[in-house]
Amino acid sequence: MTSCRLALLAALLPALAAAQADVPPAGAPPGDGEVRTLEDRVSDLREKIYRSRGRLQDLRSKVSGAEATAGRAVLVHRNEMGGAFRLQSVNYLLDGAPLFARVDLDGDLARTAQLEVFDGELAPGEHRLAVELVYRGHGGPTRRYVDGHRFTVRANHAFSVEPGTVSAVRIVGFERGGVTSELKDRPAVRFEGSIRREATPAAAEPRAATGSVQGGAAP
Repeated sequence: MTSCRLALLAALLPALAAAQADVPPAGAPPGDGEVRTLEDRVSDLREKIYRSRGRLQDLRSKVSGAEATAGRAVLVHRNEMGGAFRLQSVNYLLDGAPLFARVDLDGDLARTAQLEVFDGELAPGEHRLAVELVYRGHGGPTRRYVDGHRFTVRANHAFSVEPGTVSAVRIVGFERGGVTSELKDRPAVRFEGSIRREATPAAAEPRAATGSVQGGAAP
């Protein structure tokens, strides 16, 4: 029996020695397999960082592109009508949609020389502006027959918006003709516009006249 045990122990000794050789001692540096696993993890992390940077750069490019393609428009209404006409209401449409409307209250609209109709961003391209102005006749002591008459002027104007620019349009209600012109033909509208590169957020002022007199009146 003893000889059998000794023979079994002798057979197991080589296997035990091999197993001990595969187990690194405490505090020993990692083996080649562990080093390779760590390197793989670092490489994977670096790849994820690069992909994240790429997505961030793409997002920045899209945002910058959107800002670069935006244009700005400044629309201003001026009242230069003579004393025989009192402005009762103004109504503006931009590309067919309501943009600005004002009705006279106690004469405040007729006394206002300038109104800001719009100041903001617009998509690049051509835009169409429609305006309707309603006046009430004011003849004074010498022309009482004018009082109470209504005069309506309608006009349209196309203007362009370019990326990174300010398109400024001044819409002027004025009295054309002379004393020999019929009252119904005197109310008119003209458009003055300019385009400049946007350097500051300050509002643009139209400088050059590019529009033409349009519109008509009806009593």
